[in-house]
Amino acid sequence: MRLPTARARGAAALSTLVATALLLTGCLSIAIPDDDPDVVVTPEPGSPAPSPDDASTQRAEPAEPTDTVVCDASGAVITGEGHRVRVTGTCAVLEVSGDRNHVDAEDADVDVLQIAGQDNEIEVGSVRAITLAGNDNEVDARSGAAALELAGDNNEIDLSGRLEGGIVRGNDNEIDADGTGPVIQEGQDNDVG
Repeated sequence: MRLPTARARGAAALSTLVATALLLTGCLSIAIPDDDPDVVVTPEPGSPAPSPDDASTQRAEPAEPTDTVVCDASGAVITGEGHRVRVTGTCAVLEVSGDRNHVDAEDADVDVLQIAGQDNEIEVGSVRAITLAGNDNEVDARSGAAALELAGDNNEIDLSGRLEGGIVRGNDNEIDADGTGPVIQEGQDNDVG
């Protein structure tokens, strides 16, 4: 019998944590029954959860042309590896969890962008807050951000507006903004400015 790898156990723990947080905040996720769920779209608050066979459940397949997810007020969750997804609409929370995903949300307004993983590329129109946990991620926003919380190494965040404040934990991260408020730095060789 093979035991799960540390990465698999960590991914399972992260998935459980994220699901619990979404349930506690009132965002019920619609999981796609598969060993590798890809894109999960959250329904409007108070609406019934569709069945897994419901055509409204949107899914992005690896190495396929870009699929589009229309975000609503409750948000959207994108999970998996190597997906290309386009996001439009207004998102309370846009969560990207996994590795090597490319998310084009330039036509979206996002309150909170949450990223967990490695080598993800996210382009976003407007964003109020960014939470990033991982390494080698790139975020390009056509706005500033009120808050940033970053934990990891070799991440790059480019804001077209001002960063009001935040915390950077890790090494060799680069945050480029048109002005910054107070940013706490814990680590080495971070470039914030």
